[in-house]
Amino acid sequence: YGGKVTANTAEKGGGVLVIDKCKLIVKGGTVEKNTATNNGGGIFVANTSEMKMTGGTVKNNKAISGAGLAAYLAKATMTGGTIEKNEASQHGAGFLVQRESVISMKDVTIQKNNAKENGGAIHISGFATLNLDKTVIGENTAGMAGGGIFASGDKTVVTLKDSAIRTNTAGTAGGGASAMSHARIVMESGKINHNTGSYDSNVITVSHLNSLTKLELVVGNDLGSEIRNCESAETEIAGTVKVESRLNSS
Repeated sequence: YGGKVTANTAEKGGGVLVIDKCKLIVKGGTVEKNTATNNGGGIFVANTSEMKMTGGTVKNNKAISGAGLAAYLAKATMTGGTIEKNEASQHGAGFLVQRESVISMKDVTIQKNNAKENGGAIHISGFATLNLDKTVIGENTAGMAGGGIFASGDKTVVTLKDSAIRTNTAGTAGGGASAMSHARIVMESGKINHNTGSYDSNVITVSHLNSLTKLELVVGNDLGSEIRNCESAETEIAGTVKVESRLNSS
């Protein structure tokens, strides 16, 4: 309850490591400036363990992947709070979600995280599930794909409701999000705006065989708003689509 976990170093879970069917409950407080030489700079939840976090801040942590938080075969619920300014030398600077993990977030802000490779805010793969409700993913950066979200792998599903993906940047494709290798990103409601990707100027990139991306209310994307380079992918656009401030019409 409250408190601060700061300036710790470990191989996994630099700040907190939760494994083997344990349960972590966090109410408020700050997890910051921790380092993992592997994954999970701030918090690592693994091996059928569970985390429930209400409020609080996870910031300025570092790791190879999952600098803020990482989950592997785990369950996590976050209500309120902020994940910000974390740095990953590979993937998922804000949150790394792997191997059948189930993550639910409501009223969370994930911002200003930086991954050198894929998934500036979130990297999800391996049959994992992520549900975002009233959550903002903004001003995150990926050196490669998925400035906001990078999703990969069969039965990997990201669902967004009343959420926003905005002002994220990718060095290659998918400034807002990138879905690959059968992964699905389903946006039931919300906005995707002012994201930037340099490769083909895509805001959303869908690729590698039958990925499905459903988008609603796509507004104000810079450097193009196309969904393309699908490589036989299946893309669905539903609802009201409005594009503003479009700088690239190719």
